[in-house]
Amino acid sequence: MRIFILTCALFFIAFNAKSADNLRIFSQPEIPSQEVLDRLNLKMMWRAFSPMEGKRDGYHDVQISENQIIAQTRSGTIVVFNSETGEVIWKTNFGKPYQVFYNLAFNDKFVFAVNENDLYALDRKNGSIAWQSSFGLSISAPPSVDKHHLFLSGSNGRIYCYALPLFKKNGEFSGYEKSDFFNRITKKAIVDIP
Repeated sequence: MRIFILTCALFFIAFNAKSADNLRIFSQPEIPSQEVLDRLNLKMMWRAFSPMEGKRDGYHDVQISENQIIAQTRSGTIVVFNSETGEVIWKTNFGKPYQVFYNLAFNDKFVFAVNENDLYALDRKNGSIAWQSSFGLSISAPPSVDKHHLFLSGSNGRIYCYALPLFKKNGEFSGYEKSDFFNRITKKAIVDIP
């Protein structure tokens, strides 16, 4: 009898823990009144709307970069807003829907997004796909990027550093970014983490 009661109790705990993970609250809050904003010493500069694919969708991450706000939804849509006006600069979809696991990374030329295990480099000016690769590894953390390099961490305990490609205005490949950070052009460096 004890085993039966213990089994039922464990099942009940596991069921409640599982349902708590799936709990999401949906609401349509009102925009704060001017009185509320005044009390908080806030001023609404603008507001923008980005269409979602139903209740399953929502913002995954929103990041600020100079004069742009870069937002990624759970369904994989990326929307770039002008940070001063709220105007949509560009919007794009790519990859498989609902395969977004990591935040975006960006530099002055590209926005980097991971969809499933594929890495996409989007042109920062218009959102077109500049290049895409699977890299043959399981990515374990969001990508990091600077002006010259892309850093990826693999589930194998390694960090990979790639020199970013350069393209001519017509889209033709013209070499790799040169960096003072490394003594030579870095095509691929692997760092083992103990």
